[in-house]
Amino acid sequence: MSFMDWQGAAAGTAMGLFSGGVAWALARAGTAIAARWPAKLPFADEVLARSGDRDGRRYRAAGRELGALLAGLLAAFVAAVLAMFLLEPDRLPGWPAWAWILLGIVDIAVLGLAGFGIARLAGIRARLNFDWAARAAIGDTLKRLNLSGNRVFHEVAVEGAVIDHVVVGTRGVFAINVVPRRPPKDAGGRPAAELRNGKLVLAGNAEALPVGDAARNMTLLSAAASRIAGHRVPVRSVLAVPGWHTLPDGKGNHLVLNESNLVTLTSWNTPDAFLMDEDCLALQAFLAGASRGQGLY
Repeated sequence: MSFMDWQGAAAGTAMGLFSGGVAWALARAGTAIAARWPAKLPFADEVLARSGDRDGRRYRAAGRELGALLAGLLAAFVAAVLAMFLLEPDRLPGWPAWAWILLGIVDIAVLGLAGFGIARLAGIRARLNFDWAARAAIGDTLKRLNLSGNRVFHEVAVEGAVIDHVVVGTRGVFAINVVPRRPPKDAGGRPAAELRNGKLVLAGNAEALPVGDAARNMTLLSAAASRIAGHRVPVRSVLAVPGWHTLPDGKGNHLVLNESNLVTLTSWNTPDAFLMDEDCLALQAFLAGASRGQGLY
């Protein structure tokens, strides 16, 4: 390929990338407008959050960004091909060789950034898809507790913190925080998840952050529930690790359960944490106000 051919390729690619950038910006603007319209959800005061609501919204938002980027790249490819066919060598700018080389480097850098953005968004969507499925699975499992007179609330916001699931019944209040982690592929069966020295240990690897978040959520929910009930309301903290093998121990500050044994959580409370019916009604009204849907999928 001659130098003039490289000039045409660099110029055509630059024109295509410019067109693709315009298409990407328009696609992002359109999806942003569509995501916010209509702005108000009908019957918003009556719509409670569903399990995995936050992850579902983030997953779809990442999908919109990925779609806009792919649309921009497709437009850039079409525009670049057309430009290379239609551009005539005698109409190219008379730039020095170094300027054309610099333009080619810029073209490659922009394409590299676009490829990195696609890979990054694809990874984010894969993680959010797993987190969404994990929280939805735990939420669906908790529905079985409704048969024994409990109420289950999802995405409960308490003083800036968001608790994945809260169960309220005469056997007490339970704050369930989901820890979505993919089991190692080479573990062979279900690897173990357990509390050890105040840390959550997953297949031998300790993670302090989920326990710290769960402890904070438990404290905030207990304080809010105590104000509503007019007396101290202890909250039982539960770390739900779907897909892992768990051996719950009632002596610790947190129960570690999975989707299989989660329905046993009300049996772990002691009588001092039980509630009266009037306390349950007051707390359920409070939690209904703290669990609000932010929009439909």
